[in-house]
Amino acid sequence: MSPVRKPAFLRRLPLRRQTPVHRAVGCTLLGTLVITGPWTVPAVGDDAAVSDRPGGRYGAPFLPPYPGPHPPLGGEPAAEKWTSPVNGHEISARYGTPGGWAAGYHTGVDFATPVGVPVAAVGPGRVVSAGRAGAYGNAVVVRMTDGYFALYAHLSEISVPEGERVDAGTELGATGNTGRSTGPHLHFEVRRGREYGTDVDPLAYLKRHGVRVS
Repeated sequence: MSPVRKPAFLRRLPLRRQTPVHRAVGCTLLGTLVITGPWTVPAVGDDAAVSDRPGGRYGAPFLPPYPGPHPPLGGEPAAEKWTSPVNGHEISARYGTPGGWAAGYHTGVDFATPVGVPVAAVGPGRVVSAGRAGAYGNAVVVRMTDGYFALYAHLSEISVPEGERVDAGTELGATGNTGRSTGPHLHFEVRRGREYGTDVDPLAYLKRHGVRVS
């Protein structure tokens, strides 16, 4: 008597060998945020731009220079409350100033302040990083509700933990002189994406949300 053959859909298929997955290294994952550095800013009172390979959590290889500063993306901002990170303090270094940074220009804006001035979240979002950040010293990174990332650097102290929800005016910490800096100030930077080189003009970004900083 001939053996009964199983229908094709009941036959056991041979196991396929799975290809191992190799993950890239060389960047720091901060939740959904990937910081690929470098984080460098000019010191207050020093017109010469500096470039430094940061260490710590944000340590990463330098990337090729980018063609130039970027304007914020268009579109109407959400009808939410927004504010300046500090009030009543002069700008000591503007966005886009050419210099010896890896990007070839200053990727944020610096406010000259004494140590200890409260630093406010400029709008609603969630803290994705809070701690030591190489050349940026003590820093806080907030993913805003519009998808942008805001960085507050060189802080003397940090008042919020990672994962905390913040609103405009929430105190994130206090200005300081930590990291690559020769004088107390706040470095404020905004990115439209996770990668280095996606920075935008932070003052134009605030202006889109109804905040004017001279």
